[in-house]
Amino acid sequence: MRRVRVLLDANVIVDAQVRDLFLRLAEAEVIDVRWSAAILDEVRRALRRRINVSEDKINRLVSTLDDVFPEAAVAGFSDIERTLDLPDPDDRHVLAAAIAGECDVLVTYNDRDFPDEALETADVVVLDPDHALTLLVGWFKDDVVNVAHQQIAALQRPSMSTSDFLDRLVKRAPAAAMAIGAALGDETYGRLFQDTIDATLGNGPQEAVRQLLDAISGRDLVALADLVHPECARRLAGSDAPTTNEVFTALARLLADVFEHDDWGFATAKRIIGPSTERVTLVRGGREVRVSFTPVTAEAGHNLDLQMHDGRWVLFDLDPPEGAS
Repeated sequence: MRRVRVLLDANVIVDAQVRDLFLRLAEAEVIDVRWSAAILDEVRRALRRRINVSEDKINRLVSTLDDVFPEAAVAGFSDIERTLDLPDPDDRHVLAAAIAGECDVLVTYNDRDFPDEALETADVVVLDPDHALTLLVGWFKDDVVNVAHQQIAALQRPSMSTSDFLDRLVKRAPAAAMAIGAALGDETYGRLFQDTIDATLGNGPQEAVRQLLDAISGRDLVALADLVHPECARRLAGSDAPTTNEVFTALARLLADVFEHDDWGFATAKRIIGPSTERVTLVRGGREVRVSFTPVTAEAGHNLDLQMHDGRWVLFDLDPPEGAS
């Protein structure tokens, strides 16, 4: 059966950790990799701009790529290149090589430079490395696990633990690091993986925060009543028998800054702080409530503690004192 064929752009090849993952998957005959002489020339130029990368090291890398993957080089695509229309004409040779090489996927960190309208006649999908690796984990989980173990074992200068490897990868490919970490059995990344699935399916605490903000902004008192724990409602309203309107008024006041600006939205990755309780932190930095795979810092923010109640996540506390759970 024909393997998935992947063209690696220069900016992927110069990224050592990500490049090694793709190349090891190719060595394991999970995928086929492709590039061109022009792409390797770009690799040379990019590496020459880096400190402490000698010409000998660059030559060894390119020679190794040619020797280990002799069928990877795509040539003879100048006619295709002339027909392409991209925002940056210098990117045409990359897409042309992917088309000529009959690649299924073009992997590049500059995926936005290949708009959909430019790909209408090209039978190739353009993905960033994070998205591409995440898909490969889904398709070939066992193979990716084996490759990741091999890559970690081969790292000697310096040596790396699985957590070190994932913490490094998360800076370049956060979703892929999460998926690979979950597949490797790393507890932290496994929780992140489940957290993202829950958020995507609308079952997670981040989605509950999104619904809560929508209910407040739309003054949907019916929805709001289902999203606030009774104990929290009593604290917010300062009453033993609070009305939903009193709870709405308190929340609207305490979260007023969220509704005054349109750039709130990050929801931090899962942090368990008690039995069936999780903390979601809103910060200014994005319009949508979404999971952040890396630590988020902000000058100001709101901590929302959510607790499982009657089978759903509801607000249990808002901005509790430091150290409270």
